[in-house]
Amino acid sequence: MYLGSNNLSGELPANIIGPQLIAIDVSFNPLSGKLPQNFAKVGSSMIVVGTSINANGLQDSKVSGMLQCLQADSKCSSKFPSSSFSIKCGGTGQTSASGIEYDDDSEMLGAASLHTNSDMWAVSNTGNFISNPAPKYIAQTDSQITETLESELYKTARISPSSLRYYGLGLKNGKYNIELHFAEIAMDDDFQSWKGLGRRLFDVYIQGERVLKDFNIQKEAGGSKRALIKRFEANVTNTIIDIHFFWAGKGTCCIPLQSTYGPLVSAIHVSQSSDGTDSSKRDKKNVGKLVGITVGCAAGLVILSSVFYVWWTRNTHKHIYIDRDPLGK
Repeated sequence: MYLGSNNLSGELPANIIGPQLIAIDVSFNPLSGKLPQNFAKVGSSMIVVGTSINANGLQDSKVSGMLQCLQADSKCSSKFPSSSFSIKCGGTGQTSASGIEYDDDSEMLGAASLHTNSDMWAVSNTGNFISNPAPKYIAQTDSQITETLESELYKTARISPSSLRYYGLGLKNGKYNIELHFAEIAMDDDFQSWKGLGRRLFDVYIQGERVLKDFNIQKEAGGSKRALIKRFEANVTNTIIDIHFFWAGKGTCCIPLQSTYGPLVSAIHVSQSSDGTDSSKRDKKNVGKLVGITVGCAAGLVILSSVFYVWWTRNTHKHIYIDRDPLGK
């Protein structure tokens, strides 16, 4: 069950946990209090990122520490703030031809999982695939990926039936460039067969703002197994960046195989812009400069006007005196 970002407040009621509930995501809601008492008995999974719920015992110690910094109104501070991170979504770490080192993200996630393998980023997943009792949440292919020199980067991908979220942690505040790498590796291009009728549609949010709606990798890239990079900019003001891939129930679900739907991403690369300046601060600086220039110009105009007035007054009196002298003196 995905209830994230629904402005839910108060404490979680006990009756929200039932015997049929496998996983629940209540992230980014102004919730507080403790977990329902019957939660441990049922054995469900839960994600409480971005809430104020006391989740002691919900995660292991490493994840719990990271979870605390993702709680509502918190910051993931670091002694050595970073300005970039790269993730090989759903695969082992590798270095690209351009020298970018992509971190390993091959951990098997569950129906409601939160995982981190470093202090720089974390990933959460929510949902269960339809008619798939043992999902892996990772897609892979042995086929060559075209339209790129980095074919290996796209041969694995992280997938989710509902909500997939990546968090950059302990970042320097400022403006960032974001590269999202995609390649449709689970659906076919065989339009002569029913197997080519599958459509994967999902939305992408960055810092809570939707940047892609009903995104279709296959359509945007011009076919399956073709690399596609989407680039965006975002501001970091609280040391955290949030990249959210969300399935809104659109597209097909079971072509060419059962449970072929939901968001899919091959890799993520995030780096601070060269100016390293938060655009809001930069705008304030520009406004300050503009005000300073305006005030300076106004002051200069006043001084110039005063000088001209004094000169004009003196010369006017002199001319009047000469005109009134009958002897011409």
